[in-house]
Amino acid sequence: MNKLKTIIPLAGIAAMALTAESCVSSGSGENIEFTTRADSVAYLVPDYFGDTCYVASRYSVVWPEKIGKQDFDAMKDSLISMTFKTYGNTSDFDVAAKQFQLRGFESMGLDSTIASYGKAPYASAMTAHHITSSDVESTVSLLTPDVLVIDIFSYGYVDRSAHGMQTRRFLNYSIKEHTLLTADKMFKPESADSISTLVAATAAKKYPEGTLFSDAKFPLTNFKITEQEIVFIYQPYDVGPYAAGIIEIPISQHTLQPYMTPTAISTLGLESR
Repeated sequence: MNKLKTIIPLAGIAAMALTAESCVSSGSGENIEFTTRADSVAYLVPDYFGDTCYVASRYSVVWPEKIGKQDFDAMKDSLISMTFKTYGNTSDFDVAAKQFQLRGFESMGLDSTIASYGKAPYASAMTAHHITSSDVESTVSLLTPDVLVIDIFSYGYVDRSAHGMQTRRFLNYSIKEHTLLTADKMFKPESADSISTLVAATAAKKYPEGTLFSDAKFPLTNFKITEQEIVFIYQPYDVGPYAAGIIEIPISQHTLQPYMTPTAISTLGLESR
């Protein structure tokens, strides 16, 4: 596994997108520190038809090491679960990454004892005719003195399938309040139906007729915070056909403010806007 450290001073951070190559340091001691952890592996395996087939996986993950003087272990646990889809069965990054790398074997019904198979160059595997692949990449979508948003994009394909499956999830974290900004922390419990109706109306204006399922329901669990909006995210088949891709429905923070909790209003600084 490769690691690349990034250090950003908390004081004076403007809203920004973070790239793995950027590196800024400060003598103040109040920093947010990341490492980008990356690895790729491939194995040559037999398939049901006796053809040459590869199982390949790649991850490139932005991993927060320090946020000022905060203890943010709960955020790390959630980030592991969302990135590698371990759903709480481990809080160890290396263990979760290894489970992710074995997922292709499970998808093909193969013994996941990787010592049984020959290792292959990842680049060669990705150009092969028969391949089962898993890919996940995360980046920082937003970083302000108060909010950190991490964008997690996953793609998986099982050999001989009609198509792969992509998902996109966001982890929103309040640096100001030291808490994950999940839907129940962002929105009042009694406001769910009102927000869903608002999302549905916004979606109808943004997407042409026939793009979305006519009876689509719009849950509020997957969203990202931007500088001025809350963008609700829907995966293929959630509210539209696979061909529609990932659906994004943006709504301004001010429009949603009446439905927000005090924690959300404080984190986003809406009381002073």
